[in-house]
Amino acid sequence: MVDDRGDDDSFLADLTGFLNTLQPPTELQAPTATGIATDAADLLVDSDKLLAEMEALLASCDGPTRSATQVPRVLTGNADAEQHKALEDERRELRNKQAAKRRLKYRNKLKDERQTLREQEKTLSDELSELLQARKKAKAAQENSVFNPVWKGVATRQMEGRLVAEEQQHVQSLVDKKCFKRWGR
Repeated sequence: MVDDRGDDDSFLADLTGFLNTLQPPTELQAPTATGIATDAADLLVDSDKLLAEMEALLASCDGPTRSATQVPRVLTGNADAEQHKALEDERRELRNKQAAKRRLKYRNKLKDERQTLREQEKTLSDELSELLQARKKAKAAQENSVFNPVWKGVATRQMEGRLVAEEQQHVQSLVDKKCFKRWGR
């Protein structure tokens, strides 16, 4: 692709040089039977048409090409340095603008993420409090359920049985002590 562009540029430069070296004829001649113009004005118009057709043909090619009027000019000294500096300044300014856009985009992305996380935190906190309330309600409902008196009754009977057994043991130990004191002396 790069070679084609260089070939096109050199061809256009050669064509422009050739057309500039042609001198229009000095005498007026009538058009010939072939239809080719022979007077100077017609030759100039024909060369302009040819040049326009060549530019159109080259423009229709894939890559951008330079026309014959866009022959690169050679810059010298200060003009070259100033233009180079101006181009560098423009590039730097463009890079700075692009970097600023990237930073702004990144900041906005972080803001959106933070906002999303806050919303998720609020949603999850609300959901947690709802679950805790549901657990409390379930626990309260279980305590007041039909099964509650049954296990409470069982536990009460077992506790009463233990208390009776402990009291009997205590009475038995007192009886044993008194008997031991009486018979043991």
